[in-house]
Amino acid sequence: ELEDVPENKKVMDDLFRPLEHDTVLYPNAALMWNDVVRSYFDDSVYSPRQAVIVRCEDFLFHFHEVMDELAKFGLEELKGGERPEPLADRAKGHYECRTRDQALNFYASDSNRTSDFTPEHLGIAARDLDRELLARLSYHGKNPVASWTDG
Repeated sequence: ELEDVPENKKVMDDLFRPLEHDTVLYPNAALMWNDVVRSYFDDSVYSPRQAVIVRCEDFLFHFHEVMDELAKFGLEELKGGERPEPLADRAKGHYECRTRDQALNFYASDSNRTSDFTPEHLGIAARDLDRELLARLSYHGKNPVASWTDG
């Protein structure tokens, strides 16, 4: 007998199964995340003179501060013009995506950070995610949400 599995559970389970990215086979998405994010900090891959690392949480919770900092790096479209405003509507244009206000409310709660993960998922993440990378991005500790909601 087939069991009806909710779509979000199917998607979450897919993150913890083998996958291929750029001809590399990974046992799960956590290990792929390590390689991808590690490359962001590799100066031979991304020159610090030409690239910056911005967490999506910073764009969400500190949009103007991020844009002001990016303008300091010489982004011409941000210099001297009108200060851009974050999109309030659903960015992807479909009903499944949160509005900005919904996202701010949802992601401000630490309990929502892992609410869609099973205990097995959390165990795999704890085992496989690179702790040094988590610390560099302030995704470690008891309440990482504080690193993006606090000013």
